Amino acid sequence: MESLFTHLGINWKLLLAQGANFFVLVLLLNYFLYKPLVNLINDRRQRIEQGLKNADDMDRKLSEIDELRKAEIMKGEREALAIIDQANKACQEDRGAILKTAAAEAETVKRKAEELSRRLMIREMEKMEAGAKSLLMNALSTAVQINPMSIDEKLINDAVDVVKSSIK
Repeated sequence: MESLFTHLGINWKLLLAQGANFFVLVLLLNYFLYKPLVNLINDRRQRIEQGLKNADDMDRKLSEIDELRKAEIMKGEREALAIIDQANKACQEDRGAILKTAAAEAETVKRKAEELSRRLMIREMEKMEAGAKSLLMNALSTAVQINPMSIDEKLINDAVDVVKSSIK
């Protein structure tokens, strides 16, 4: 067998040493390159999934706020109609004054309901904006591989403004 390797110009000791070197290289690459890359990809996938889940939660909360706003407006309108009916039944003589009072109370109730819904929407938008800023900072820092503190705050605010304008 050795004469066959010699006739073919193959040094079996050198071949064995190269095989061992190749095996060591494969082990080192697997340990120092492949596993860290797989872990990095899995971590990034988890962060993206969490961001998508957070976005879905914010969408759900926004639709709940919208439903609450509509319900409060409907409640205010029902209360206003009830007040108007009571005023019509209670006094025929002073109808003009009573109708003005009822309309003013109805408008007040409606304004209160609208103000409440506006405050609730602003509060949830602020929460969503903070979450979006955090998500954008994480996404940008991951995408460009830099320190999150060095990301320009104006860039993040511009991205949040774009998201806000698409929601409206």
